[in-house]
Amino acid sequence: MEEAITQVQNSPPSAAIAGQSLTNDPENPQPFERPPEFVELPDALEFLWSSLIEQETYAGIMRSLNDGEPVMNIVQFILSLGFQEGKWNPDLMMILVEPLAYMLIALAERIDIPLTIYEGELDDDDDTEQIMGVAFEEEKIRDLQRASAAGSVPENIVSGEMMSQLEGLPDKESILAAPAPEAAPAPEAAPVEQSLMSPPVQ
Repeated sequence: MEEAITQVQNSPPSAAIAGQSLTNDPENPQPFERPPEFVELPDALEFLWSSLIEQETYAGIMRSLNDGEPVMNIVQFILSLGFQEGKWNPDLMMILVEPLAYMLIALAERIDIPLTIYEGELDDDDDTEQIMGVAFEEEKIRDLQRASAAGSVPENIVSGEMMSQLEGLPDKESILAAPAPEAAPAPEAAPVEQSLMSPPVQ
């Protein structure tokens, strides 16, 4: 997932062509055409949190956020990927937007990663933004911004017990440090050609 996180795109995922599902093989349905893996919010949230705190995924997301990638872009990418993999249906996916954003904020605030919540940060006159083609109210965005600025995430979304699971994860310095270049192996000495009359090499 780490490599995928670094390829987050700003544009929403492209919609399927109308009627496309009718041409798919019914004996081999796509993951999102089967019953979703998660249908209850608590189960989906537990899965998301467990995935986010896997060491490689966590480090990749923190690097993306530190590089200025907006929180909501990463939210959109993770949830869209989960939908394509059959993790949840569209209704549950939209319910997960806000709690997943708070999870990312909590993880970033823990190691002082500066955050951008939204591309443009509501710098236009509109009072909504779009997440996966659905309007997201300005007040919810403002709540996310305030939580980021204050380092305060609702306890019912990210509990103290959940935060205690982060022990052992890398700190900011080790996440952002460039990997040390691998030492090149020493070249092997070229074999010395000897004639049959040469004395043996000691």
